[in-house]
Amino acid sequence: MSRDPVRQQKRDLRRTERDLEKDRRALERQEKQLEIDIKKAGKQGNKQLATSLAKQLIAVRRQKTRSMGITTKVKAVGAQTTAMQSNVKLAHAMANTTRTMAAMNAQISPQAMQQTLQQFEMESAKMEMKEELSKSAATNEL
Repeated sequence: MSRDPVRQQKRDLRRTERDLEKDRRALERQEKQLEIDIKKAGKQGNKQLATSLAKQLIAVRRQKTRSMGITTKVKAVGAQTTAMQSNVKLAHAMANTTRTMAAMNAQISPQAMQQTLQQFEMESAKMEMKEELSKSAATNEL
């Protein structure tokens, strides 16, 4: 998955979230207005109008609840997209690391490495012996 489709999808999800938020704010304004109108109708004694407005209020609240549920789902899709993008990046990093390790393994042969280590041990042993001889010679002269 290349970057452009992922960016486009994130942009679309943010736009959808903003639209849903705008709709929810409109529903909240409508809900408040209906509550005010119901109170007015109740004060005026108009029971039929108050009942009708109450039914509208229930419908608006139901729609607001659905809108919140959809917003939650849209956010979940966004989180899932981000997780998928992370997994893709991780897979690419692992592929690069594997190629690097394979290249290093091709350059280093185990036999040559072992031979080099043996030579190093021999030279280290020679150097230690020379140091001991020089120390003992210096000690004998004193």
